[in-house]
Amino acid sequence: METQETKKRTQNIQRILKKHIIANSTILLGTSGGPDSQFLLKQLIIHQQLTKFKIICAHLDHKIREEGKDDAKFLNLYIKSLKSNTIQFINTSKDIKKIAEDEKISTEEAGRNERYKFFGQICKEKNINFILTGHHADDNAETILFNLIRGTSLKGLSGMQEIQSLDPKFNIPTSTKLLRPLLKTTKKEILEDLVTWKIPYLIDKTNASNDYTRNLIRNKIIPKINKINPSFSKTLAKNTTTINETFDYIKTIAQEWVENNTTTSKNNNESKITFKAQHFLQQHIIIQKEITKLIYKQLIGNTKDISQENISEVIMIIKNNIGNKEKKLCQTTFKINHNIVTCKQNTKSQ
Repeated sequence: METQETKKRTQNIQRILKKHIIANSTILLGTSGGPDSQFLLKQLIIHQQLTKFKIICAHLDHKIREEGKDDAKFLNLYIKSLKSNTIQFINTSKDIKKIAEDEKISTEEAGRNERYKFFGQICKEKNINFILTGHHADDNAETILFNLIRGTSLKGLSGMQEIQSLDPKFNIPTSTKLLRPLLKTTKKEILEDLVTWKIPYLIDKTNASNDYTRNLIRNKIIPKINKINPSFSKTLAKNTTTINETFDYIKTIAQEWVENNTTTSKNNNESKITFKAQHFLQQHIIIQKEITKLIYKQLIGNTKDISQENISEVIMIIKNNIGNKEKKLCQTTFKINHNIVTCKQNTKSQ
């Protein structure tokens, strides 16, 4: 029998799903067979009782664990047991370790890249409205702590977003968004409800290894924090709402400034953005930083390589206003001359 807590959680998650998933649409659920995606699949099935839509469960075997190949079998049998003609299972496999070695990136990054490339292929074929993942409050807490340890901006402290666009490199249609309905639900709550519903799930043994930074945060750091505040993940989830609202305001002000005060031009297929240093320096420092990031993103397409230190150095050059002074910011160069700042993408020779 469902507890009042289970019913309340379900109501909260159903409100999120109702807000985004419309009738006759098709959504993609990233499935691993673990508790998070099994819980989210159950929530989606509940939502189907009110709104008719199709679910595609997509699974990628990373070929890292020997038993990984059995995960797809488990999922295939489980989804068949649901006896629903509105739920489809699609799976594939990739040698993530080899891809990581070839591309000189971590296995975590390689796994994420290949997973979203796989999702992108399905999105194009099936006209997907949303990609859903089972990221929950504890995952969000890990992300915020991970960002804080590495050094981060206000955006990094805001953690995961409930809904967001995806990186263009995955070739996912711009109309398809990423939706995370469980960001205010804890792992403990998910496990409790799966027991209540008697839903089977898989355990990934690699999650117990502390070789990965995120696992170390999850298995060692957060349990110590929970001794001080047992509701740490919930508390952080509430705080991120305020941080997100603050960041959205800053981003809106910066975006309006960029639209009204910059000029974009092209010469020999080389794009550049110009603006007046005086007008830029009239803005608060936090707005200056966001403007710099937005200009960089406008030229490069993303901001993943730049740090707060990089941005501060560019702002200092503009503030000093020394003629013909320039500063490289990763893939761009900012140059100031006669109160005019010019930002352009670096050529390969640079």
